[in-house]
Amino acid sequence: MESWVGEERAREIKARMSLNSRGKAPQLKKLNDDPTITARRLASRHFHDDVVLWLCNRLRKSGARVFVLSEYVKEKRIPDAIVFDGRRLIALEVETEERWKPSHASTEDRLFRLNSSCGFFDQTKVVFPAVGDLVEEIGPELLKQINREKD
Repeated sequence: MESWVGEERAREIKARMSLNSRGKAPQLKKLNDDPTITARRLASRHFHDDVVLWLCNRLRKSGARVFVLSEYVKEKRIPDAIVFDGRRLIALEVETEERWKPSHASTEDRLFRLNSSCGFFDQTKVVFPAVGDLVEEIGPELLKQINREKD
């Protein structure tokens, strides 16, 4: 908000919103206790989810690549980042190295299968930093791994 209206105006707006919220809070809490309101909210949520799924499925059947970001209807796996290199959509996963975690190959295979299930990504790339390493030191090598696999 600060970038839109400036810092001082943003503080003023936030203070006013906070004052308004205090008065509404008890009333809104009462609504949560009302079973008819809860049922209406659930029905609305289910309708929303049905529409999102229907649209996404139809778009996928027509050949579109769709990735669902709705709050309640989500893909099986949402990657840490989505990279577009000008040609391909790449699911980027960062998995910290721990002794108790499965092997790199097993982790890569699992994440590839999960990310591929939606048909959106061309590739999944997984990097394995070790906890405690300095990002400034390991970052360039991780970038090399990502860029090497993209070609």
